[in-house]
Amino acid sequence: MKRWIIFCALLVVVQAGLTLWTNVGQQVNMGTSAKGPLLSVQANAIDGLMLTDAAGHTLNFNKKDGHWLLPDSGNFPADAIRLQALIDSLINLQRGWPEATTSEAATRFKVAPDNFVSKLTLLVQQKPASVIYFGSSPGLRKLYLRADKDADIHSMSISARDLEPKAGEWIDTTVLHLKADQVALVHLPNLELVQGENGLQPADLKDGETLNTEKRDILVNRLTGLSIFALLGKEVKPEYGLEHPALAYSLALKDGRTISYTFGQMQKPADSKEKPAVENRYVLKVSDQEQLLQVEGWQVDALKKANRQELVKSTAKEAAAPVAPQTENEHPEIPTQPLQAEQATEAPAPVQ
Repeated sequence: MKRWIIFCALLVVVQAGLTLWTNVGQQVNMGTSAKGPLLSVQANAIDGLMLTDAAGHTLNFNKKDGHWLLPDSGNFPADAIRLQALIDSLINLQRGWPEATTSEAATRFKVAPDNFVSKLTLLVQQKPASVIYFGSSPGLRKLYLRADKDADIHSMSISARDLEPKAGEWIDTTVLHLKADQVALVHLPNLELVQGENGLQPADLKDGETLNTEKRDILVNRLTGLSIFALLGKEVKPEYGLEHPALAYSLALKDGRTISYTFGQMQKPADSKEKPAVENRYVLKVSDQEQLLQVEGWQVDALKKANRQELVKSTAKEAAAPVAPQTENEHPEIPTQPLQAEQATEAPAPVQ
């Protein structure tokens, strides 16, 4: 009986040891698997992206000759800085303790293949290399995410706007920017500028006239720093007002190119029952761009007012005006006439 008790006690100890060893082993394995990057793809190998939302809307990006383009919008340049920031944030994302690991949690957090808020596909050599599902938000500017075929659900700092599958959210708004020293000639309706020793200046600057460089710089910055707001496609519609432009001008560049800019004031269609938009924006047709662009009105309004008078000031000295003779009204405190009368009445002193 005593031997049987000892045997049972030893059996319990062995079972406890096996249980402890198993649990410790699992924790070690979990700790090991919780380290390292979430994605195995290299950032410099990615040459395409595909954004998809829950409604099935998709936006594609292609990288060609080092430039990110929007193929569905005529290969219009995409915002490379934002795209690269998104890619880097995902590639550098490290595994930590997951928020959850079950398929039920994937559905609940909306990071499942059949239930997601956004899906991002990374392409290498134009073939899918990694798929990431983005779901609901656990906090301000944070989203749950899960890599495809990975049970771990993580969260990262990212805004839902950074996953919008709309071309207008991803265009390069600086695509029209130029450097001032690239421009040889500016032809505005009321002003012509040519490149001189001190930069662009009025073509007919005369001796005795100086340039207001502060106002010149403001004008040149607006001409060369024109930023766009949205894409409007390639179709020229009557309501765009391009047949009767609000402003048209051209820039001749030193490399021989001439770029023409035509701005139309957008009008409400005649058969439209909608109220006209309150935003002050113009439609822009640029000679070297296939897409029609939309720009903020304050930029155009400033260019419409450009003229020679605000840039040039005369340095010629004004001729000295002749000094007008004094009159009795100019200095009433000096009794000129009475004094003369008094002197006239005085008799000369007799000679002794």
